[in-house]
Amino acid sequence: TRRRLLEAAEVCLVERGHAGTTTTEVVARAGLSQGALFRHFPTKASLLAATAAHLFEGLVASYRVDLQALTGDGRQPAERVALAFELLWKIFEGPRLVAAFELYMGARTDAALSAALTPVVQAHRAALRRHARALFPEFARLGSHFDDLIDLLMCAMEGIVVERYGAPGSAEGALRALRGLALAQLTALPTALDRGEGQ
Repeated sequence: TRRRLLEAAEVCLVERGHAGTTTTEVVARAGLSQGALFRHFPTKASLLAATAAHLFEGLVASYRVDLQALTGDGRQPAERVALAFELLWKIFEGPRLVAAFELYMGARTDAALSAALTPVVQAHRAALRRHARALFPEFARLGSHFDDLIDLLMCAMEGIVVERYGAPGSAEGALRALRGLALAQLTALPTALDRGEGQ
């Protein structure tokens, strides 16, 4: 029941946006009752925050599987980083992440949603740092600098997506620049550390 509600809420966010995602609409899509919803989620904000957590967990799990399939054959670090970047951008371009952006925008003016969503987003960002270190152990020794680069990459991709909502195609140059900067940073820093140049 919980999974059906979360999946229905995600689809509703993608198709109708935050404003159009009502509990009535969610339970109708899930084929359940309002009572069933409120047994699992006492408020709409708790439902939407749980939907974000469910979405993030699914996307991270599929990313890890897809990246391992692409890079599990002994590729060089620079090639692995390039493939990881393209795979990440594919997720940002995909339809499912629209649900998260709808929630981010909605949280700006919805205090209850903001309070419920903030710990979910913070936990997700922390999980991304852990996964990045696990997927790229050669960069993990960069410590907090590597974490900062991951955060910057995520924030920059989020910005490019939002820009595209307003003006499709307007941020292609920014995406090319981001790709080049990310690849240069992530492939050069470990070598610099080996030479004793620090961060």
